[in-house]
Amino acid sequence: MIEVERKYRISNIQDYVKSIARLDAQELGTTTQKDQVYLPSSVGSFREYTKGTPIIRIRTEDNSITLTLKAGGEAHFTREVETIVSDAEATSQIIEALSMHEVMEIDKTRTTYQCEGFTVALDRVVHLGDFLEVELLVETESEVPDAIKSIDLFAKQKLGLSTESIENERY
Repeated sequence: MIEVERKYRISNIQDYVKSIARLDAQELGTTTQKDQVYLPSSVGSFREYTKGTPIIRIRTEDNSITLTLKAGGEAHFTREVETIVSDAEATSQIIEALSMHEVMEIDKTRTTYQCEGFTVALDRVVHLGDFLEVELLVETESEVPDAIKSIDLFAKQKLGLSTESIENERY
């Protein structure tokens, strides 16, 4: 599966909670996430990140730990492979032994909704602010352009978000 998403920087998360409620969205829950993000040792930081560079993430979410490889993507889509792991510290040591290094830790609270076929997430990210993500999953890269158009249309018509508020930086 290919995850196609747009991330928007927002100023008042409560305004969007109300907007999403008016859409009769199904709330899927609120979680606390701690992400440890790794890049190859040859890449010093996300400022040096280029398309196609693999990203590995260890996510501790409530009581589960997930290892994710994100590869080959741009800001709006990426191929992801995920698996559950039992020990974040041991997983981190394995990743570092494979010449990857941790470039950041991200702490956030995420509330997720399902609405009109889209997954919508409201994120409060420590030290970075508030964000809203709209996501679709597609089977093939040929579906990505239509998915992006659908996300942009939904975000504009249903949430009042313009493409100017898209946040292309990864967090």
